[in-house]
Amino acid sequence: MMKVFVAIDSFKGAVGSAAACRAAADALRERFAQREAGGRLSAPAGSGRSAASPADVREFPVSDGGEGFCECIHHYLGGTWIPLPVTGPDGQTVEAKYLIANGKAPANGSIFGTGDASGAGDASPKTAFIESASACGYTLVSGSHPDPREHDTDSHDRPDPRELTTAGVGELIADAIRRGCTRIVLGLGGTATIDAGLGLYNALRKAFPAAPDPNRCDGDDAGATLGDIEFTVCVDTFAPLTGPAGAAYMYGPQKGLRKDQLAEADAWLSRQASRLGLSPTTPGFGAAGGLLCGLTAALSLRQMSEGTGPILEIVSGADYLIEISGLKEAIREISKDNILIITGEGRVDEQSLTGKLTGRIAAFASSLNQDSTQPINQASRLPRTKVLCLAGSIGKGFDPKNSIFDEVLVITPEGTPLDKALADTAANIRRTLLKHFSV
Repeated sequence: MMKVFVAIDSFKGAVGSAAACRAAADALRERFAQREAGGRLSAPAGSGRSAASPADVREFPVSDGGEGFCECIHHYLGGTWIPLPVTGPDGQTVEAKYLIANGKAPANGSIFGTGDASGAGDASPKTAFIESASACGYTLVSGSHPDPREHDTDSHDRPDPRELTTAGVGELIADAIRRGCTRIVLGLGGTATIDAGLGLYNALRKAFPAAPDPNRCDGDDAGATLGDIEFTVCVDTFAPLTGPAGAAYMYGPQKGLRKDQLAEADAWLSRQASRLGLSPTTPGFGAAGGLLCGLTAALSLRQMSEGTGPILEIVSGADYLIEISGLKEAIREISKDNILIITGEGRVDEQSLTGKLTGRIAAFASSLNQDSTQPINQASRLPRTKVLCLAGSIGKGFDPKNSIFDEVLVITPEGTPLDKALADTAANIRRTLLKHFSV
């Protein structure tokens, strides 16, 4: 029996991971049921159920830390949503939310840290899961979004992302601490901002003033402390803050930076890192427009004033969700069978290989296919894990035929206006897979 695992990221501004996975899984179940019945449907189209299906199709909603991160966490761990009005990216109030969840979260290897993260895998009712996109996300900013299918289009009616703020993320963190959370898992990605985390930095300094009591969270009678908090930051990229692969050059155009602003923005980010006492070349500082810089600086100041430091570990958001979802365990349990993983995101390009979900899944599949413990003549007969990637569009210079994916399918019909492409994403996922796996 064919084993198919559907692990698709959210398509930004269109559909969430769960909806994308369901659209793909329903299409596959329908098509495989048709094959089993010799072309006759054995279940209603889109029902998601077919006892006669010759394939085992499983859904794993996932995220790399950006839009939909907390929704995926809630899918696996449950928990309580905490709605909260916070400062939005343009300074206006937006309705954000975060999650306080029970259950076990994985212990990931730290990229770098400021403390012992050995117990970071134990999530409790006092663990808050916060998504940066909820407070300063791409979709919260007015103005037309650059069409990801257009490679050379400057956006002249979007605000400068350096002038937008991440303050709302800091407000979510402060609220979680006021409620007694002692561990915070922060998903970074999908933000409209490139502010080097200055908004978050200032919000935390306001909530945790240096005087008269550097430990006290302003307005909290319980005296919550920042120094006792364990932070796990799930990044969607390990890109540095500056340089050709940094927040301005790599991610600025999709947030509204024009080509003639990139060099200036890159230099500005370098100056902000210097002001905060940080190195702009640190891996992960380019995630979410440099938001991690503000958090790192705020925690470093607290560490110096308190003599101890909060725990800060930086991990791959994709690996974190893949671990929670059980995808790795599910694949290893049936390693004797050939496996197809279907993943996807709104745009597949060079960014997909810098920590994004699709690239991490493909890398994981590649590791499964390279078992150095087997003799060469036996290794060639090992079960194969293939990865099919669905994309709303493909970035300039990205060659699907010479990529880490076995196959890349563009789901958007050529010539479709952006607003229609976004509205029809789930339908396009379904249509593309039905055609690809035709009877």
